[in-house]
Amino acid sequence: MENNRPPQGPRPGGPGGPMGPKGPGGPVEKPKDFVGSLKKLANYSKRYNAAMAVALLLAIISSLFTLIGPNKLSELTDLITAGMMTTIDVEAVTKIVTFLATIYILGLIFGYVQGVIMATISQKISYNLRENLISKINNIPLSYFDTRSYGDT
Repeated sequence: MENNRPPQGPRPGGPGGPMGPKGPGGPVEKPKDFVGSLKKLANYSKRYNAAMAVALLLAIISSLFTLIGPNKLSELTDLITAGMMTTIDVEAVTKIVTFLATIYILGLIFGYVQGVIMATISQKISYNLRENLISKINNIPLSYFDTRSYGDT
């Protein structure tokens, strides 16, 4: 039998592969001031608070609609099961099915709109952060970079 294994030797990127010896799940550097950073981010995204409140409200409504569904489904099941011995009340079944379809469609729409709002907000915040960072770096004199090491900037 022939051995089809690749030749043994040093791995690309050093020991442990390209992600280093600890891999992608290695120790993560903790922020120096997490609460302060969170406050700065909240202050930075303050202009989007109204849109985030609308998205939160839509998420709550969508979740409530999703929670109502199984309860109505059990009513529908009970109604059909009871009708198997006698006759099925088609009008009541139609009412429940229409109600279920309505709340599931509304829940889907509200969830979708909430997702679009939050995606738009996160994109705008990311764009503004990048723009501010670029502006700040472009305003730093070149001599600043000459006096700092690579990782200190």
